[in-house]
Amino acid sequence: MTFGVLTGDVLARAEEAATRPIDPARLRRSAWRSGARVAEPEVDRLSRQLVHRMARGDRPNPALSALLSEGLGGRDRIRSDDLALWVGASPEERGEALVDLLSLSDALPPRPREPLRFPRLSTRGAGGG
Repeated sequence: MTFGVLTGDVLARAEEAATRPIDPARLRRSAWRSGARVAEPEVDRLSRQLVHRMARGDRPNPALSALLSEGLGGRDRIRSDDLALWVGASPEERGEALVDLLSLSDALPPRPREPLRFPRLSTRGAGGG
């Protein structure tokens, strides 16, 4: 496989073509040591942008701030719960999730409903007379 710049796409193609698992970080280091052009990983580019924006006074919302603090506080990964996975979902992924949720709700059996009961109405007037 040949490439001009080692990018995430090149690494993805290499993983697809590989007969055994590869280590993208190790490939990046090897390419860099050999003098090949290596593109900055997207996570580094995005991190750099975030740091720059925060230096100018912009702040992520509290939920994202908490996830970032947790992920940067010495852990290897941010937790992969619903919130952490949902914040980066594309509109297409959100749409698919909505369709799945609506399909699920359509598949649920309806709840048995009791007959409606209304309070008895009084025929006396409010004036008492």
